[in-house]
Amino acid sequence: MGRLFLGFAFLTVVTVGQDEELAKKDIERLRGDWEVLKIVDEGMLVALEGTRHPQVSFQGNSVVLDKTGFFDRTDSFQLSPKANPKAIDITVGAGDKKGKKVYGIYLLEGDNLKLCFGSPVEKPRPTEFDTKEKSNTVLMVLRRIKKKETNK
Repeated sequence: MGRLFLGFAFLTVVTVGQDEELAKKDIERLRGDWEVLKIVDEGMLVALEGTRHPQVSFQGNSVVLDKTGFFDRTDSFQLSPKANPKAIDITVGAGDKKGKKVYGIYLLEGDNLKLCFGSPVEKPRPTEFDTKEKSNTVLMVLRRIKKKETNK
């Protein structure tokens, strides 16, 4: 019985290590600034007013939501890239929801990112990248903002 337990403990450590490595890779792929192209809240398209769309910046395990009137805070996040679909848990960093969790899923394809969250906080994690009326979900579509190359 002791060898079985040790074997299981070793397997758990290896699996957790692999999960952490995959998460680090996705964290690195997320690093940078992203423009929010679309927000759909419970099946309703949210109007992104003005000429400048909101931006989101991933820096390490922090996500900075810009000050465009839509967002104004820094949250922390954790990834579970082995989940299907891949999972993201965000811990709200400010306001009356500070410390609460937002459970979501993510799809990162090159310079395109889809995020779908249970909304409001502490709602169940969505299982698909879709949102319908009374679904308690929000879908965000983002595109990486590429740094402008300067000619010298």
